[in-house]
Amino acid sequence: MENYENQIEKDESLNVDQDKNRNLSKKFPLNQILYGPAGTGKTYNTINYALSILDGRDPEKQQTKDDRDKFKKYMAEGRISFVTFHQSYGYEDFVEGIKVVPENNQLTYPVIPGIFKKICQLASANVKSNISEKFDLGNRAIWKMSLGRAGIEDDLYRSCLDNDVVLLGWGDSIDFTGCNDLQSINHKLAEFDYPINQLDTASSYVNTFKNKIKNGDLVVITDGNLKFRAIAEVIGEYEYDSEQEFSYYQVRKVKWLKSFSPSLNNEDYFKKIFSQSTVYNLENAVDKEKIQRLLTLEKTEKSDIDDKFVLIIDEINRGNISKIFGELITLIEESKRVGNAEALEIILPNSPNVKFGVPKNLYIIGTMNSSDRSLTSVDIALRRRFEFIEMMPKSEILKDIKITKENEVVEAIDVDKVLDVMNKRIKVLLDRDHCIGHAYFTELKPTSEKATATVQELMQVFEKRIIPLLQEYFFDDWSKINLVLGNNGMVKTEKLEKSLFPSMDDQLIGNFESRNWEVNIKLFKGNSEEDKINAINKIIGIEAKNNIKVVESAESA
Repeated sequence: MENYENQIEKDESLNVDQDKNRNLSKKFPLNQILYGPAGTGKTYNTINYALSILDGRDPEKQQTKDDRDKFKKYMAEGRISFVTFHQSYGYEDFVEGIKVVPENNQLTYPVIPGIFKKICQLASANVKSNISEKFDLGNRAIWKMSLGRAGIEDDLYRSCLDNDVVLLGWGDSIDFTGCNDLQSINHKLAEFDYPINQLDTASSYVNTFKNKIKNGDLVVITDGNLKFRAIAEVIGEYEYDSEQEFSYYQVRKVKWLKSFSPSLNNEDYFKKIFSQSTVYNLENAVDKEKIQRLLTLEKTEKSDIDDKFVLIIDEINRGNISKIFGELITLIEESKRVGNAEALEIILPNSPNVKFGVPKNLYIIGTMNSSDRSLTSVDIALRRRFEFIEMMPKSEILKDIKITKENEVVEAIDVDKVLDVMNKRIKVLLDRDHCIGHAYFTELKPTSEKATATVQELMQVFEKRIIPLLQEYFFDDWSKINLVLGNNGMVKTEKLEKSLFPSMDDQLIGNFESRNWEVNIKLFKGNSEEDKINAINKIIGIEAKNNIKVVESAESA
């Protein structure tokens, strides 16, 4: 019997693996939009769709806490990014823009990459790693160092990578062997008639490079003030090399742990932007947890799955697409992605020296509330480049809701049927884009803390959420709202006192009364629970009954 049970577990595990492998090999659209009425779980389901792209999860399966934890983990690693569009959101936020950044009591104006450019850079990054086993950051000091001017002296940087060294230009061709403190270095520089206006700066940098940086410390090689391009572990003491071709004679041997092309953004791993000082201790500017993760993420075997990245754009139709994407609306097209036959790369307005393209391993998932704006008004350029997945209300999700009256379950109330009937009426009176989503009722679903919901809680959903939504949908056409609710008394006309308009005839007063609607507060706040139950059931055509069938609930048992 035990062997039989073990075999069943193995078979089930094999089936899960096979399903996952099928999903991994499935070709997902690079650009897709989940659209549908409000409350249909579009944003909620972006987790399922993102995980299906990254690790083969079936997007139709019920979401679990493990899925949400995995989603958060991918976000922390930079594999998933999330942004919400709105009317004030623009190109500078999404792609790149010039921002004001205070530095050393002065204002600087660097070009800051937006969320889209950042994830494109991560997705196209060429990461070289020499980490063969788990790397422990421990209490190592971490130093910032520049290797020549980025974009101008790149040959120096590449030479250092090839020869496993870091070089310092300060001190010129002076040999500082035996100079073990700042004072002796200062004397040595003065002995060689080093420029007096650079003496203190050179002494400080040489002393840091030679004496303060210890074997085992890490050196972060910067690429300007906002990026870094490599991390190395110092493994050798100071050396002087008179034959260095770049006139950088001060040498420390290193083991290059990782190099990044393109460079990574410092704000993703450090708490401050880099200063222009050549070498200094980063101390409290380091997010050690992120650096540790960066140095231990190396996979022993790289697969296609490891390369995939996902950008989720919530409420994509609420932003000005032309303004936000700009020229990049063309580049997100599948055939125009980098690496494809018709690939396109462009020069961004604020980065004139670098070509930019969208990698083919970046997946974009958007969400769109179709009741907020009809599909026909969405930018045609956007529609052509995205696949659309409709998400309509799923009333079956509400089948397990149990409504109680005085701790006894009311069998007569079927919340899922109530939602279905209201949506059928809305489709006739308005359209399918304005159906009511199941998410408006999911707060009533059983949880580990609470197995049932009360009649009053269900009524509160109608009073605070459903009726205000219907007011918005029907532009305060209360007669249609009353039709959706099945004339159940939740909204009613208010009788006009004849004294208000003493000269008006009864027929005209009657006409005004037919337009003078209000929410029936008495039903929601004061009436008996039987009245509330009957009002809910009247939505689906069940007339009031004097004897409501109830069964003892699990909580009262």
